[in-house]
Amino acid sequence: MTLNDVVKEYIEVKAIIDNISEAIEQSENIVSTYSRRLKSSTTTYFNGTVSNPTSNLANNISGCMESVYNAVLHLNSQSRELYKCTVLLENKPISNQALVDECSEFIDSINVVMDIICKIIELQLGDFKKSGVCSDLLDALTTFLAHHKYIVLLCNHVTYIEQSLYEPLPKGVEENEINLLEIKSAKESYDFMTYSDDIQNLSKFLTQFEMIKAPGTSRIIFTRKIENGSLRVVLASKEIELSCIKDIVDALVSAIRSFAFLPSDIRLKKLEEETKQIENENARQDLDAKKLTIINSQIDSFIDKLGLDKNKPEDREKIQQLCIPLVNYLNSNPVGSINDMTYDLSSELHLIEDKS
Repeated sequence: MTLNDVVKEYIEVKAIIDNISEAIEQSENIVSTYSRRLKSSTTTYFNGTVSNPTSNLANNISGCMESVYNAVLHLNSQSRELYKCTVLLENKPISNQALVDECSEFIDSINVVMDIICKIIELQLGDFKKSGVCSDLLDALTTFLAHHKYIVLLCNHVTYIEQSLYEPLPKGVEENEINLLEIKSAKESYDFMTYSDDIQNLSKFLTQFEMIKAPGTSRIIFTRKIENGSLRVVLASKEIELSCIKDIVDALVSAIRSFAFLPSDIRLKKLEEETKQIENENARQDLDAKKLTIINSQIDSFIDKLGLDKNKPEDREKIQQLCIPLVNYLNSNPVGSINDMTYDLSSELHLIEDKS
């Protein structure tokens, strides 16, 4: 689990509770109205600025209670959204136990508020004034608002911490000038050599990508963040549009799936045809043939995306050199995402290493 995974959970929880913003605002108004009017009434009473302070105090408190009662009836219109919020939070998978505990307490506070609202709407105004339930309501709303504020505060803090840990931009490059690419694996267990191999495959791919997109230049794709645990790499560039990398991965994923679903006799025939094209025979001949079969099935679309010439053999070779390390990466990380695109090749990628 990466820091980004933790941050995303907080952001997703905050997105759920943002849907009850109207209930939050109404709850804050109830608490502030009661506090403000009670303070004003008692100040007037103790300063003796009216002819009949006791009667004036009673009338002010009665008016305050009436305002609270009417506000509660209005808050009751948000019961559906509050209930929906509790259901979404209860059913949301969360790995961070601290966030689980805080959500549980927040849900409890909502349930207490809703129970008190149900009691209040069953009472007439006069009964409400005499019941003493207003004190319970204010305590419940204060707790509810405190939990809401705490979750929002935590979300803002962890988001700020994550952003502050990004690598600084190169000199002369502004934040609004770059485009980002996030490559993420769902593989949770990482030994050092596997981690190193994955980074190396991505490095080889990006080197080839830079050579194709910006020949004669170097180091124009830079790293904003690398996290391990589950591998996460955030890349950025000012000169190159990185979004086409997602398209390349998407096409490779489709090609791997298509290769996996071919009948075995057709798959074998394609491999035999590809093997004849491989000049340097070695122990990895069959493996290379499968990779090239997969890559070549999409090679024309890759050439179009990258602005190369499909009639030039050297351009076709550039695509092969570009995609082989990417296939290696996908083989090591069969489940993951590129920006907002997720993929799952866990049931297909074994065919790259099988001998059939």
